[in-house]
Amino acid sequence: PPEMFLSLLQRCYNIHVEPSHEALFYQPKSGSGEQYGELKPVLIQQIFQDAHITSSSVFVDLGSGAGTVVSQASLVYGCKSHGIEIRELASTLADKLWKSLQARARLWGITTGEVELINGDIRNNQQVVDLIKIADLILVCNEVFPASLNNALGSLLLSMKPGVLVVSLQSLMLTPRIESCNRNPVFLTVHFTKAVKQYKSNTTNWKHAGGTYYQYQRLP
Repeated sequence: PPEMFLSLLQRCYNIHVEPSHEALFYQPKSGSGEQYGELKPVLIQQIFQDAHITSSSVFVDLGSGAGTVVSQASLVYGCKSHGIEIRELASTLADKLWKSLQARARLWGITTGEVELINGDIRNNQQVVDLIKIADLILVCNEVFPASLNNALGSLLLSMKPGVLVVSLQSLMLTPRIESCNRNPVFLTVHFTKAVKQYKSNTTNWKHAGGTYYQYQRLP
């Protein structure tokens, strides 16, 4: 049951991530895109259930922090999970968390999905471009992302395959873009559905109150 998996995840989190909370949650310069926050497992489960992910799904977390969400996806659903995080400390903790969780899961006879953790900038990484093209679910934890980063994400996400679900904490500008094809500009128009969802209080660690998040799905 998910509760057992989440208890195991919490145990590993308490050992490997919680002792570094003070350094992890420091507030860098506003607008840097490096502010840190976490979604709690109950909200993540809601997102995963809405997306109907399975062991054959590919999940991508843009701004994956200490790796809790990619670890949860792999542990509970057995799917392939990829995370990219710009902060080196968070990336290091994510690696420790996942290795510990994977080892404990083996002892319990739990089969986990493949996890890839990337330390880098979302905007300047060919791996991210390639992953967006194959993803089934993309999470953008962009509560405090600067406008420039959100705009860059809006352009990147246009390369998604039809049917992909994107979940973000702030509204995204998924606007058409111009690409060059044989030196002739081609105007790409991509259509999405948009749904506004509510999350309950005490399901993020940056505020007690509930709030709003957004679901986008690319149409054929």
